[in-house]
Amino acid sequence: MKSVNDLLSLRITTGGDKVAYLFERSPSDADPLSYAALGTEVARLGNILRDRGLRGKTALLLYPSGLEYIVAFYACLYAGIIAVPIFPPRKNQKLQRLQSILDNADPAILLATKQVYEDTARGFSDVGIPLDRWLLTDLNTLDANDTSWSPELIGPEHLAFLQYTSGSTGDPKGVMVSHGNLLVNERMIQQTFRADESAVLISWLPIYHDMGLIGNVIQTLWLGSEMIFTSPFDFLKKPHTWLEMISRHRATHSGGPNFAYDLCSRRVTEEQLAQLDLSTWEVAFNGSEPILAQTMEQFARTFAPAGFKAKAIQPCYGMAEATLLVTGSKGEEEYTRLSVEKQSLESDQIQVSKTESPDTQSLVASGGGVEDSEVKIVNPTTLQVLQEGQVGEIWVKGPHIAVGYYKKPEQTAATFDATPFGESQSGYLRTGDLGFRQEGQLYVTGRLKDLIILRGRNLYPQDIELSVADCHPALQAGSGAAFSVPGPEGEVLVIVQEVKRTSMRSLDPEAIFEAIRQIVAKNHEAQVAHIVLIMPASLLKTSSGKIQRRGNREAYLNDALKSLHRWPQAAEAAMPPSTEKTKPAPEQGAVSDWLMDALAKHSGIVRAKLSPEMPFDQMGLDSLAAVELSGELSEQVGRDIPATSLYDYPNPASLIAWLEGSRQEQKQEPAQQQASENTAIAIEGMALRLP
Repeated sequence: MKSVNDLLSLRITTGGDKVAYLFERSPSDADPLSYAALGTEVARLGNILRDRGLRGKTALLLYPSGLEYIVAFYACLYAGIIAVPIFPPRKNQKLQRLQSILDNADPAILLATKQVYEDTARGFSDVGIPLDRWLLTDLNTLDANDTSWSPELIGPEHLAFLQYTSGSTGDPKGVMVSHGNLLVNERMIQQTFRADESAVLISWLPIYHDMGLIGNVIQTLWLGSEMIFTSPFDFLKKPHTWLEMISRHRATHSGGPNFAYDLCSRRVTEEQLAQLDLSTWEVAFNGSEPILAQTMEQFARTFAPAGFKAKAIQPCYGMAEATLLVTGSKGEEEYTRLSVEKQSLESDQIQVSKTESPDTQSLVASGGGVEDSEVKIVNPTTLQVLQEGQVGEIWVKGPHIAVGYYKKPEQTAATFDATPFGESQSGYLRTGDLGFRQEGQLYVTGRLKDLIILRGRNLYPQDIELSVADCHPALQAGSGAAFSVPGPEGEVLVIVQEVKRTSMRSLDPEAIFEAIRQIVAKNHEAQVAHIVLIMPASLLKTSSGKIQRRGNREAYLNDALKSLHRWPQAAEAAMPPSTEKTKPAPEQGAVSDWLMDALAKHSGIVRAKLSPEMPFDQMGLDSLAAVELSGELSEQVGRDIPATSLYDYPNPASLIAWLEGSRQEQKQEPAQQQASENTAIAIEGMALRLP
């Protein structure tokens, strides 16, 4: 096979009535699509697209999770069009934040459902996308009779799609993934996770993210197997949904980022656990963000009574620039852990410890070698290849490495065409990640680049820093640092920011903290864990004035900053996050107290500083916290609460009034929420974000 089109032709010819994809809203509400029906729908839309003469052009895909997305993606490939999956913006959202992506991709056509079009067309028109560039592709509504199968003849070098690595407002990078890249990486995934046509895949991952698209959707086509999937919204609101689907469908392969396993361990109740049978789960892959040993251990321990086997956990490492997979654990034994001296990590020469202590760190291996993927550890300064046990930058080479960044030749050359010192072979991908090799296993230890990864989502610190500096007049522009540090449940976001010398006497730290939390939540859909306001001219910078983010991070961890004010304060920060599972629903009058306690837990704001009249948008909640809260609230009151509740109602008081039935707001009832929720939940990269 030379292209995904060849693979499509094979599967629709041989698959027949076997179900390829099943989108499940609930156990009693599911949409199946057989391989034969997939061929019909792809040909129907693909022939329309080809008649428009768009081969080699780009098409923006704007869909919630569902079968329409899968058909539209394959139809683009069928017609030789470069697909551009992005998250669907919410209704009436201003799209300035997407302007740079639109400028770079320059889509010739926008494919969407009718609902997404009605919600967002005006916003796209405001940024220069005319209405005649849209094509609505709801299944069973296309006015086309041509379902003859005749895809474009595509070679392995032809671009399949662009994967934008971030919603960066400044410099978005669209990774160019070719048909050849996809075919090679799909074979690597199959071999690593030991899958065949009998595999049953379960997914809640967003289809417009590489892990959901390549690791689940296209892998299903590669195997000729079956994939059952649901929306990310359903998982985030009720994590038990994921495990219940695995149990009910007797699934063999499923996975997600580290935070998903942590969420299940914290949120699944004893009653729900008793109903699960996870004994058929053969591969539980974990990737897309730092993998924590304690998370994996807790998950295996919690779900062992349901038949979950610890050896099913398969840590892996990958990135969009490598199509997806780079390394993975593919043995029958449990994943490999290593205890190392923390001080040795800082000196880039690891020392293994036989015991664990406060001075050691437990690392999880991301697997060993995978066929077609060559991995080297290289000194990022001298470019010399390092030996086992030495920490350096991870470099990767192979036919799965993407073509480069779309319309960015200089950045492509710097990132995709590196050459180790003293070697003649070029073409290595510089990942920007730090790690080392030990006994054939790759351990990822950190990031050389300043990229922040929160819950599987890539965030660029410079974007956050710009937003923070503009959010309050007392803050000094160009003198803030955003970075992540380990938290009890994964990486958390820290902001260190200088104040202006002229504002020292009239400084209102609480107002500044509130402004920072709000702007980061609004512009970047991220939640700030810690904020430090520091003295003027005290932020660490290079001699040329560049922010030393790693240096400021170390100063923060070592309490060496010239701080003026901190949030949370020491007493507040010392409070550990609640790990209690949701209690049975209280009496109706207790809902108010429960909600305020839950908001304090999720926002990090001390309970005494919260009031029922405080606007939700001042609490700085990120989307995951908002959706989690709606799920917990649903269990508390015994009925489904829309995930948009924290945005439909201005403050806790109005939400409580609606819950208790004392006052009816002119808002949508839960039964009317489905269409708006489908477009309100947007996931950028792995950005779990509720606008």
